[in-house]
This record gives sequence, C-alpha cells and structure tokens, in this order.
Amino acid sequence: MSDLLASLKKRAAAMPWAACFTFAAGHLLLWALIATLFFLPGNLPWDAIGTPAAVLAALGHFGAIAFAPALLLTLLGGWLGKRFTFVAAVILYGLVTGFLVIDAGVFLQYRFHISPAMLSLFWHAGGEILELGAGAKVGIAAALAALFAAEAGAWLLCRRRAWPRLSLAIFAAAMVSLAAFNAIHIWASFRLIQPVLIRTARLPYIQPATMERQLVKWGFQPVKPNGLEMTEGSIRYPLAPLAGTPPTQPLNVLIVALDALRADMLTPEVMPHLSARAERSERFFQHYSGSNCTRGGIFSLFYGLPATYWGSFLAATRQPVLLETAWQRGYEPAIFSSSSLASPEFNRTVFAGVPGLQAVMPGSSKRHRDEACNRNFAAFLKNRDPNRPFFGFIFHDCVHGYVFDRSKPKRFTPAWDSIDYLALTAATDRTPVFNLYRNAANFEDTLVEELLSLLDEHDLWRNTVVVITADHGQEINETGTNSWGHNSTFSRYQTQVPLLLFRPGAQPAAYHHRTTHFDVAPTLLREVFGIASPVRDYAVGTLLTDPAERGVLVLANYSSIALMQGDILVEMNPYGVAAVTDLELKPAAAPMPAKMLPQAAEIMARYRR
Repeated sequence: MSDLLASLKKRAAAMPWAACFTFAAGHLLLWALIATLFFLPGNLPWDAIGTPAAVLAALGHFGAIAFAPALLLTLLGGWLGKRFTFVAAVILYGLVTGFLVIDAGVFLQYRFHISPAMLSLFWHAGGEILELGAGAKVGIAAALAALFAAEAGAWLLCRRRAWPRLSLAIFAAAMVSLAAFNAIHIWASFRLIQPVLIRTARLPYIQPATMERQLVKWGFQPVKPNGLEMTEGSIRYPLAPLAGTPPTQPLNVLIVALDALRADMLTPEVMPHLSARAERSERFFQHYSGSNCTRGGIFSLFYGLPATYWGSFLAATRQPVLLETAWQRGYEPAIFSSSSLASPEFNRTVFAGVPGLQAVMPGSSKRHRDEACNRNFAAFLKNRDPNRPFFGFIFHDCVHGYVFDRSKPKRFTPAWDSIDYLALTAATDRTPVFNLYRNAANFEDTLVEELLSLLDEHDLWRNTVVVITADHGQEINETGTNSWGHNSTFSRYQTQVPLLLFRPGAQPAAYHHRTTHFDVAPTLLREVFGIASPVRDYAVGTLLTDPAERGVLVLANYSSIALMQGDILVEMNPYGVAAVTDLELKPAAAPMPAKMLPQAAEIMARYRR
C-alpha cells in the first residue's frame, strides 16, 4: 500500500498543472480579446445590461473552452510525460486559436460563424471554389508555422515560469463568469431582454442555459413579445422599407401545413379528398422545403429565408414581414397549431406579437389536437368580424406521429400498428413501416377535408387564398442509409413536400419547375398584399410561378447545413464531414458548381448587420 501511495504521489507531483493552467489562462485572455471582434458589426451601443452580460459570456464561454483541456492535460501529463503534454497542448490550443481567428474574419465579412463542415468543404473542393496561387499557399503555410511556433514558445515559457496563483484566480473568475452569465441568460431568455440575447448570439458556438418551463411552473410569467415593436439587433430585415399599393378588396389568407407530409403522398390512392381538390388548384410538383425539420421548414415558409438566420431572428423577436404586413393592414389572426408554438419558439419569431396566441393546443394525443385545431377554426369562422380579412395558419401533426383511425380497417397492409423507432435498423423491412405512414396520411386526408369543408360552408373560396404544404418530408429508409424519419439527411424524401395554391379567379395549373418554401412569402406579398418592392429586399426566393432556374438553395436544420442546386446536394454535418451527392444520396454524377459556396455565403450574410 505504501508503494502505491508513493507512486500516486510521484505521479501527482509530475502533473504539470501549473504550466497547463497558466497556458490556459493566457489563451483565455487572448480568445476573449479576439471575441471583441464579434461585437463590432452593427455598431452595437453600450448597454447597461447587455454589455456586462457580453463580457461575462465571453469570459465564461472561452474560459470553459480554455480550462477544460487544461484539466485533461494535467491528468494525462503525469502519466504520459512532458513530451506528450507539450505536443498535445501546442496542437490543441493552436488549432482553436487559428480556428477562432478565421471565424472572426468570416464573421466580420459575412456575419455568420463558420463550421468544421464548411472548412471540410473548402478542403475537399477548394481548388474549384477558391484558387490559391503559389504565393498565397506559401503565406498560409508561413502563418500556420508562425502560429504553432508561437504556441510552442508560449508553452515553454509557461513551463519555465508558471503563474499558478494568477492562473487559478483567472480560472475561478472564468467559472464565476460562466455561472453568472447563464443565470442572467436564463432570465433574459424568459423575459426577452434583447440587449442580452442579441449580444449572446454574436459568440461562436455558445449554448447558454434556459429554464422557461421551470420558471413557469414556479409561477413566473414570460414576456409576450410585441411583434410590431421589435429590436433589429444584428439583422437588416428588410433591407429597405416595403412599398406597394394595398388592394381595394383584400383577400383572406389560409396556410395549412401538415407536419412530415412528403410530396408523393398526395395521390388519389393515399389522399383522395385532397387530390380531388388539387385538380382545382395550382399545383407545384417539384417543391422543396427549406429544411428537413419543423423549425427550419416553418421558418423558411414564412420568412423566405434560410434557417441559418433562426438564432438572430429569435434574439431580436423579429416576425416575418409577411405577417407584419398582414397585422398592420388589420388582418385578424387565426393561428391554430397541433404541435407547440413555444418549442421551437415560433411564439417569439414567426408569430411574435400575435394577440391571444395559443402556444399549446390542449389534447391528449396528436389526433385530438388536430381535431381541436379544426374545431377552433370553425369557431373562429363563425364568430369573426366579417368586415376584416383574416390570416390563418393551421398546423396538423397526425402524419408526423403515424396516427390513424384504429376503429377502421387499415387501408394499406401489411402495416405496423404504431411506430417504434427503437425497433428500426438498417435490416428492417420498410414495407410495413411505409404502409403505416401511408395509413397516417390517409387519415390526415379526412381531417384536412373537414377543415377545407369549412371554407365551402362559409363560401370563402371566392375571397380566400389557400396554401397547402408541409414543413418537411419523411424518409422510410429509401436511400438505404438507415434513415427513418427526418432531420437526418437532406435527401428529397426529407425535403420535397407538396404545395397546392388556390387563388380566387386563377385557373388550375400544373407546374413542374423547381420551387421552394423561399418562394411562398414573396408570392403572397406580391399577389395578395400588393407589395412591389424587390423580393431581394426581404427574401431569397422568387415568385412561385416564375419558371426561372433557382440558384443555390441553403437548407438548414438544428445543427447541419446543405446546399442544393439542380440535382446536386452538398451535405455538411457539425463535425466537418462533407458529401457531394444527388438527391437520392448517391454519388453525384457532376462535380459541385464552382460558385456554389460563395453564393451560399452571400445568401447567409445578406440580411446581417
């Protein structure tokens, strides 16, 4: 036992904690200094709450990044020796420093943070995107050599002359800052204190704490955002005030979104009622969402912007100009959603400021909540002011939950009775799962027919524009990548959705050119509200009926980005893996277009300050 204790003491004495902590403290100060660059764009003024919160956020955020590896190196250094600690520290901290410098440069230019995926894309396709001459390559190599040489020199200096007390004090200050900032952010997020939220969104890869549900349980009341009095913060949206002449006879607008309904479900076999109505619509057969998840899909539908802007618009509680225009012109809201409008925070983005918004629909199941949406809309139509136009949004959830009427025979067999994601593997027979999905779509068809019949009952087709679509699709492992559902890949099964447009006086038509959710808001603003401003001022799309070829599409979900152009799909995940495929996730027949990434970068930067 004494030998073991002696060995442990020897190992502990060999742990280079003083050097590691001094090295980390120095990098914290350096990274915090670099972080000041993220607050330069937009000329953010001094704010008594926001500015101190930003200082605490920078110290806490980068303190955690700096000292976490220091702790690890301290533990490993005692076992693996000085050489390992030296090499690991120089490489690790050098990479973070270099990445942060590059990210700051990109942020100053484009107002968004780069990801390892984008670096991977440049690495694999840089020759086609950005040609570097011999001089530039030598310069980059020299800069990297200088960076790692400086890191090596700094480590040797810390090894010879460590500052243990000062570094421990800085470590303690960083941890206190981290705790204090998260406490501030919990309250700021709950009470919509925008100076804090706007500045927080500037820091790269920060994940501050929130406790909205718990605070509500404790009896606190959140702030209801006023959608007509919002702080823009780090966004420029729209680029110029919208202009146009309102129509003398305003039309009602109703958007019906069916969660997870993919395009190929809209057939007479699966959805007979909606297919019959589609014969009287303008139907878009090659329509794509802006995402493979709900947050990005609904965001792109109402804003006409990629979901890469989500964080900035959430921090600013900025509603889309589509709805802002409707409310300013006296439209009556009719917003009924089966799924929560508080998670994702649509109540603080898309529907910010909507009076009396019901964020959570009561009901014990998706079916009950879908049916409640229909009942609420029926009550709205019965009691609404007939002298005011209305803007409605109905969001159903049964397809997403694979819900169908169990009291009736299954239309498609063999089929599972319910979805069991834990039982799904690459070897699972997709047929019964696909039939379950089709049964859910078939049941949803009856619910949508009940909803649309209300328009018949109130004679509203003559003065109402109706849009029927989905937030995203649903894959049943068609690509053979063990993908069951959505938010996993950007294949066409997860992104291609139906789109039906009913306009009073418009003739039925079938369109086969590529359209996207980015085109919906511009079309409604132009055709319904008479907005004549250039679409570029507020959206990245165009008019739905415009047959012109779309440029690069920026698709985004909670953590990943994909670029789509024609049949080429460039998927990137947070870990830097990039793949160039077709929409079926097969290797692309043609190389990625050279201008694809620069065009995407411009789109993601256009509406940022």
